[in-house]
Amino acid sequence: DDSIAIENATFFEEINNAKQQAVAYQLELQALNADLERRVDERTAELAAANSKLIQMALHDPLTGLPNRTLIQDRLKYSIAHASREGKPLSIMMLDLDRFKEINDTLGHHVGDLFLIEIAARLRAVLRESDTVGRLGGDEFAIILPGARVESAEKVAAKIIEALVKPLELERNSLTPAGSLGIASYPDHAQNEADLLKFADVAMYVAKRSSSGYFVYNAGENIRDIPG
Repeated sequence: DDSIAIENATFFEEINNAKQQAVAYQLELQALNADLERRVDERTAELAAANSKLIQMALHDPLTGLPNRTLIQDRLKYSIAHASREGKPLSIMMLDLDRFKEINDTLGHHVGDLFLIEIAARLRAVLRESDTVGRLGGDEFAIILPGARVESAEKVAAKIIEALVKPLELERNSLTPAGSLGIASYPDHAQNEADLLKFADVAMYVAKRSSSGYFVYNAGENIRDIPG
């Protein structure tokens, strides 16, 4: 019968159209999912980069890029724990630059900033890859020397002083850097990061007061004479 044939043809055409629509919908859905996945991946990468930048900013000095006080304390604590497990020594040095305030006052903070950046580069050049140098603030730096006894730390201090005193040309100004270093060692002087930092700071002030370049912490020093 012709009417049945027409109905069947119409039915199959509708089924075929429905299949085509389903395929088109599926392809569109796949494209949307792929775009969504791409957007999620991009956003995840952006968030990871932003998080990494925040961590970098939280733990590093923005001027020199060196570890800041928080990261230095954390690394020193970790280094002490590692040294304790391995039965090895370590030393911490505090460096305070001489006459830095004069540079800032007479030549301006821009030159002072350039000066600190150059000092940071000189310190990195002298130290081993396993050592850590950080800026604690102002013109004060800390250096962690894993595996170094006092004698080794003194040799490093002498190298740092030699590297510092090379003349420096900044903004048509010839400057001769200098600094004072204090040394404290684990386990000889202290067994925790707070005391090591404090004792290295004490030794640094003794070195500055005596113009000796560097000084190893001595428990007999009169701490009451030390600023702060």
